[in-house]
Amino acid sequence: MSLTRNQAIEAARQLLESNGVSFDEIGTLDDTESELPDGMTMADFREHARAVLSGPKRSKYGTGFNFLVDGWRIREEELTTALEEMANVEVPLPGCHPDYPLIVDDKGRRYLQMWAGYGELEATSIRRSRLEIAIKWKRAATMTESERRKAVRAESGLRPDNRWNGDGAAEALISAARWMYTLLRADGKLPPLLDPTDGLTIPGRGDPGRREMSDDELIEVLTTIIHHGPDPDLDRVLLRYHLWTGFRDIAGINQRIDGFDRAKQTITSITKYGKAHTVPAPLSLIDDCLALAAARGSTQPDDPAFRTKNVRRGGNGELTPLHKGHYEDLNVAVQANLDWARDEGWTIYWCRHHAKARIQSVAGPAAAIAMLGHNEKLAIERYGKATFAQLAWAVSAMTGHPHPAAQPPATPPTAAVTPS
Repeated sequence: MSLTRNQAIEAARQLLESNGVSFDEIGTLDDTESELPDGMTMADFREHARAVLSGPKRSKYGTGFNFLVDGWRIREEELTTALEEMANVEVPLPGCHPDYPLIVDDKGRRYLQMWAGYGELEATSIRRSRLEIAIKWKRAATMTESERRKAVRAESGLRPDNRWNGDGAAEALISAARWMYTLLRADGKLPPLLDPTDGLTIPGRGDPGRREMSDDELIEVLTTIIHHGPDPDLDRVLLRYHLWTGFRDIAGINQRIDGFDRAKQTITSITKYGKAHTVPAPLSLIDDCLALAAARGSTQPDDPAFRTKNVRRGGNGELTPLHKGHYEDLNVAVQANLDWARDEGWTIYWCRHHAKARIQSVAGPAAAIAMLGHNEKLAIERYGKATFAQLAWAVSAMTGHPHPAAQPPATPPTAAVTPS
């Protein structure tokens, strides 16, 4: 039987007091001056978070705090869809604006305020019941945005993306709230035993529906890219880059020249939440990336490695740093020309799943975890932690290109790992 957080803390209190240590005395060991002023509102706390957080945590928690503070605003034309999604998640009325007041921002854009948020409330007053209300509102907001994106994808000939269900949004709110309560308790603003998120479960990840591609499908994708891609010279390099590194599209966008190391045969880029990740790579891939970069004017260490010809929406073909829109155009091109790709919703992200499956098949789940850049404690405890040399061996086996750091893994493949 597992204990809740509050039950575990109570058990610890009883254990300490049975040994003559007062639980309350623990809070007096740190007599530093309080950093958080009394009466701090949620808006104030967000500013504090922005000041003390950086990197991945700032990105991860920022989404949650923004919604808790600012509430939910929509464009006027989205009202009908928003009301339908509110009914689907049974959003409670507390905090709801009955007339949905019109907000005009400093750029003249018009919005309706669907939910006010908690910006004016004291941070210590945001207890579990209010969090549960916020989570329901966030689900409605997420599904409204999902419907808008489906319409845009349909206009572009893309298969609707049905993966948005609000679970990621709920995770952002709960994670941000837990971090906030940790600071409030440490600062004496909340009782040491109080955790308003106790009992709130972060939703698990669903099946993304992506899979490993067959060799024939890979050839079809490459052929389609060469003949129909928005920038074939770039796209054929990007396909290998993602297939052989397992990187997300954000890594391609953030890739810089100094992220390529020919001596060590590694590629380093900034991935999700601003985290740097390094993987072994074939020298031929590194050289192809650098050659294309040089041909397109990227030679300095901090220059973007990938530049694309701007042909979107009447562009004049000038070179611009790689951006999300290029990946969207690439996905459209593949789906428009391959029936199976359209039916299954192929995107460049499939390359990450393909790399995971191939690495896992030759070196096991520990190597797959290392390839994806996962560092979850439970995953490492279950599958073990692969060394860089073992990952280099797996990449060499997958690509058929030698790597100087390659060393076979000690254990065979055992189980599956899901990318994220």
